[in-house]
Amino acid sequence: MGTSLIISGGISGVDCDSATATAPYVLVNKTFGGASSDELITGAMPNIGAQTGTISAPTGSTQSITIKRGKHNGSGYIKQSITVKGSPSVTLAINGSYTIPAGWYTGGSITQSITTQGATTLTGGTAKKTVASGRYMTGNVTIAGSANLVSGYIKKGVSLWNVSGSLVDYSAQQEAW
Repeated sequence: MGTSLIISGGISGVDCDSATATAPYVLVNKTFGGASSDELITGAMPNIGAQTGTISAPTGSTQSITIKRGKHNGSGYIKQSITVKGSPSVTLAINGSYTIPAGWYTGGSITQSITTQGATTLTGGTAKKTVASGRYMTGNVTIAGSANLVSGYIKKGVSLWNVSGSLVDYSAQQEAW
């Protein structure tokens, strides 16, 4: 005796009513079943392969390349030609500035030469002392003070660095005695 297989509902294919693909998204010469259609639909998306291009816009201008619609194989590229203007070499004055022009990218140097002065201590004396201008201080400049700079050690009527003297000279009176 033989065996029978009965399928309820009959034989059917895929329900294409919920399909989302449309011809622009399927490759040319490929077919698919589309929504609300019992017929096969042929795709319309071109196979581009590798797309390449070069941008060679002059400095300060803009250029673009439109990427073609379609399937790309991943090996394409867009390159940009840049005119190399060289390497800037500039020496700046103190607090000077220099704007690097567009297109300079091969290196170069911008130098600001500033004389430096390390830590120093200035001690009072009979002549004034000057710390030269135009220097970058790499240490402290200290002006030495003196514990003896008090009014009792300075002759009355004399002022040293804003300290007025109060010392009275009695030596002339002693000679009269």
